[in-house]
Amino acid sequence: MIEGLKRRLRQLGSDRIVWRIAGAILLAVLSTQAATLGIEGFAASGMISPRAVAVLWATATLLIVGSLALWSTRRLLQPLKGVMAAAQGWRAEQAPKPIPERGPVEFRGISAAFNAMQEEISRFVRHRSELIIALSHDLRTPLTRLQLRAEYIEDAEQRQRMLDELHFMQMLTDQLLAFASFDSQSEPTEKVDLAVLLSSLCDDRTDAGAVIEYAGPPHLAIHCRPTAIRRALMNLIDNAIKYSDYAYVALNPQATGVQIFVRDSGPGILEADLPRVFEPFYRVEASRNRETGGLGMGLSVARAIIIEHRGRIALRNRQPHGLEVEIFLPGNSLA
Repeated sequence: MIEGLKRRLRQLGSDRIVWRIAGAILLAVLSTQAATLGIEGFAASGMISPRAVAVLWATATLLIVGSLALWSTRRLLQPLKGVMAAAQGWRAEQAPKPIPERGPVEFRGISAAFNAMQEEISRFVRHRSELIIALSHDLRTPLTRLQLRAEYIEDAEQRQRMLDELHFMQMLTDQLLAFASFDSQSEPTEKVDLAVLLSSLCDDRTDAGAVIEYAGPPHLAIHCRPTAIRRALMNLIDNAIKYSDYAYVALNPQATGVQIFVRDSGPGILEADLPRVFEPFYRVEASRNRETGGLGMGLSVARAIIIEHRGRIALRNRQPHGLEVEIFLPGNSLA
């Protein structure tokens, strides 16, 4: 019987958790037997009745076996908690982080499958970016040739229309290339004064004629990738003043991190469009109006940067009009 049990445990795997659970079961049996002998000793001495013996025996058995079963279950499910935490924290934009493959055979299989899935998705995203970069590079040469040929069009109106179209296509390929090749993870993390960064961005746009207000502490240091965070905040602030005559930027330190608000007084966004505004090349305007500039990449890049910093970003309409962008960077970003 013992040899058969050993063979079964070897089939389940050599992990120490399985052997500990088997030991816990054996301990439960021995503890129950010891408790039974103790209770029977009291019964033999006439100190308690046989009915009480039965009740005590059942209670002792339930407590011992139940406690050890609870402990064994928690130990057995511990690897699954690691898989769950990794799945909740995983992002396609981030490099894959393999989780330890431990526990019984079935749990090790789940961990291995999760690691393989991470690697496969990461490889797909990388290949997609490489394809976009290659196409953007290849399109630059024919676009340059077309621009040179357009200069020889005699009709001034037709020439200008052709140059405008080519300029738009050049801008499209440039932003495609910038979006696909952007990788803030290659930038080292540094200590940055976020308050000074925000106030300087606001001051630069005020000097250019925009009406923008900053509210927050004079200094607040965080650990981040400075160029990436600057680009994300710059995109959000520029987006606010593009569709509004006034913008408000607030920085609020929190117990668990730092909160940033960017508010404008523009027309806002239709509720049906809010879930899609972070998609690349998605524009709220029904037509791709060149006068407003941009190709719908600013919010996509900003979201990718915030997520890479383990943060959150959300948009909501204000009353009676306007848009509010809320950013939260977690406490481990604070210096």
